[in-house]
Amino acid sequence: GVVAAPVFRKVLKKILPFLRKSRTFIPKKGKALDWDVNIQKGTMPNLQGMSKKQVLFLLHKYFPGDHILEGTGYVKKQIPEAGSKIQPPYKFLLKFSFP
Repeated sequence: GVVAAPVFRKVLKKILPFLRKSRTFIPKKGKALDWDVNIQKGTMPNLQGMSKKQVLFLLHKYFPGDHILEGTGYVKKQIPEAGSKIQPPYKFLLKFSFP
């Protein structure tokens, strides 16, 4: 209540600038992203090792479709495989797990 609010505010003021900096992604088609994925039209990117948050951003932006995401953590298996030829409508199977 009365004591927790000022303490929470102090903590939030210290960590908020770091959160804002680390969450900025402005990828462009055909360019390597911050997490080292190259987007090329018609080719399945290598999503191995990406977090679910990164994958969701990438799928929403470049490959909208009916995807199946299983598990939590990081991409361990992807279908179609990296480098495969792809075309809309996109439908990927991505399996996630922790290392």
